[in-house]
Amino acid sequence: MDAPATFTAAMIAAAVGMKRQAVQHHLRDVPADATPKIVRGREAAAWTLAQLPPILQQPIDAEFATGKYRTREDVLTKP
Repeated sequence: MDAPATFTAAMIAAAVGMKRQAVQHHLRDVPADATPKIVRGREAAAWTLAQLPPILQQPIDAEFATGKYRTREDVLTKP
């Protein structure tokens, strides 16, 4: 079974239309996934969709509901 996809604060910010810092603020009490993502050769904290608080999941769900994306993950990987 594949591990769930993880997303950095910058990826989440691009998908929900917020600044990265605002996303980081909403994630401040949510522990990052155990495996960081490598972005431009550096480790970056990452979270799964299930870990995101409702304030970040709602705009992702709304964009997914438009029918432009096959999965909720696509909203984050192809904003």
